[in-house]
Formats: sequence, structure tokens, C-alpha cells
Amino acid sequence: MDEAEHGLYDLLLERLTSDPAIGGRALGLVNAAWQGDDDLKAAMSGSPTEVVDFDGTAQRPKRPEAYLAAVHVTGFRGVGERATLPICPGPGLTLVTGRNGSGKSSFAEAAEVALTGTCGRWSSRTAVWRAGWRNLHTSDETDTTVDLVTSGVNGSTQISRR
Repeated sequence: MDEAEHGLYDLLLERLTSDPAIGGRALGLVNAAWQGDDDLKAAMSGSPTEVVDFDGTAQRPKRPEAYLAAVHVTGFRGVGERATLPICPGPGLTLVTGRNGSGKSSFAEAAEVALTGTCGRWSSRTAVWRAGWRNLHTSDETDTTVDLVTSGVNGSTQISRR
């Protein structure tokens, strides 16, 4: 595992072990899934699982607290002209509400595309559909951008996909 994976694994274990609703069996199954298909298959068949404990001797940087501050969309799904969804950055849950067709899913999927380069909902579509879809509201280039802010750092970081 690289440093990013160690950090993510540590965060996963921290959250699972701090939740009193998560029992040992659930923790074992999640850990086995993290380790790979063979370990998960063994765990599902009843084999005992073991949580991998890293020795902790390597100094790992503290995880930065990064938060979504805005999503900007142009020519993506149901959004034509550039539109921005500002978000109050910080820990916790943010709810985006609105009537059907108002763009909630468009903004959520735009953020997913900007951050990952793909959209899980589209992954099951045919290659012809994925390559051939276009926005009927505008002929402009499609752009999805997210603004991220990091605790203790001035300014923001933008991640874009066109």
C-alpha cells in the first residue's frame, strides 16, 4: 500500500472501530474486502479475519481536512449555461433540495466527474451512449469544476474536467 492507501485504511479502521453499532464480524468483513477478493471470499465462507495493524513507525502526515465549497457546471446533463452551486464548506452533511428537474443530480454527478473522471450511474451504459450523449441546452464545451478548501490553508483549489 502507498501512503494514501495507508491513510485511507487508517481512517476506515478508525471510523469502524469507534462506532459501537459495528460488531467484530462486520469489521472483519470490511477489512477482508479491503485486503482483496480472496480474503473476502474466505471471510464470507466463515474463515476468521484479522485486522492488519501497521507498525506505525513510519511518520504519516496528518490528513488534511478538505471540504467542497462549490460545484460549477457548463453544458453538462440538464445544465446549459454556466451555473454554480455554492456550498458552505465544513464538516457535516449538506442537503441540496429542489423540485424535479432543477439540477440536483446534475450537480452531484458533475462533482463526481470532476473528482473521478467518471460517473458510476453511467458506467452500465453502452459505449455508444457514453460517447454519443450531448447536452441539448447548449453547444458549448462541457465543463465540470469543483472548488475545494482545506483547513488552515488560504484560498481554494479547483479541479476541472472538460
